[in-house]
Amino acid sequence: MSIHIYKKLPFPYFCLNQDLHIDHSSVEEAHSFSFTRFLSSSSFDEFKSFLLNLECESSRLFELKLNGINSIPYEIYKVIEKDQIHLFCIPVNIKPIKDPTNQPEKFNKIKNYCSSEEVMNLATNIAHEVKNSLTSVKGFIQLSKPYLSEIHKDQYTDVALEEIDRANEILYQLLDLSKPYKTRKKKTSLNKMVKDVSLLYESEATLKMVSLKTQLTNKNPYIMVDEKQLKQVLINLVKNAVESITGGHGEVTLSTEVTNDCATIFVRDNGCGIRTENIHQLFNPYFTTKPTGTGVGLAICKKLIDANGGVISVESFDCNGTTFKIQIPILNNQILYA
Repeated sequence: MSIHIYKKLPFPYFCLNQDLHIDHSSVEEAHSFSFTRFLSSSSFDEFKSFLLNLECESSRLFELKLNGINSIPYEIYKVIEKDQIHLFCIPVNIKPIKDPTNQPEKFNKIKNYCSSEEVMNLATNIAHEVKNSLTSVKGFIQLSKPYLSEIHKDQYTDVALEEIDRANEILYQLLDLSKPYKTRKKKTSLNKMVKDVSLLYESEATLKMVSLKTQLTNKNPYIMVDEKQLKQVLINLVKNAVESITGGHGEVTLSTEVTNDCATIFVRDNGCGIRTENIHQLFNPYFTTKPTGTGVGLAICKKLIDANGGVISVESFDCNGTTFKIQIPILNNQILYA
């Protein structure tokens, strides 16, 4: 990561050498100082032990005096890499994370400390840096493939390239989240679009022993939307719904309704549900409840629905299923009865 990226971090970060002097930092006044400058003298020995003892826990609470203000407590997380020590300093008034290298949890923490715009700018910069590096790595792997084929090891190249493509897909999602969406709206049949999505995901649901059903209104409302974008939203919601059902034998239902001048799409499942305390965070960038999630899927869904003049909401009860609701204005009250 480029050095200038460190300065964009919304929490105190330090990169120390083995002498505990600061090589890089997000704190402007910190460069060329020993980190112990920011500690009380009574904490020196404990802090050095925390840093240099490899068997010591990965985080510890210390009081730091930064930016000329009074000392305040920070949970300091260390990551040791060769001859450098990375320190992530999180104020204790924010719920602690378990592992600063766990990307989704780290982003959740950062999101609570700064604005969504700052988080997205940071993520965009990081995504660009990593994407450029992956492009170079992918090129070198492709160049080496003929030589690996000669010794019958080309399968390693295929696996590596697949993983790079998967990583690039995640990065593209991060970059998509940071930019405004341009919509190409056209007159679209609501029922046909929902039926298309159901047919598209039906086989995937069957493989996971989940029944995917549709319940379409006998009215056939037309809406003015970017059909590809709305299908992207529905596919994401159906995918999440299927994944929420553990052990199979669950049910996901796509349904449509018409009320006055509004068309509504429901995506219901009888899966594990969402905890009440997490409901209001679902559409926030980088919030995720999945161990390997990036927290961008639902945030992108909301941006796409907003861009198409709609509203998305969610209702769920822990262990009792989830319902996503999308409301879109009907085009000039145009309704055909089935």
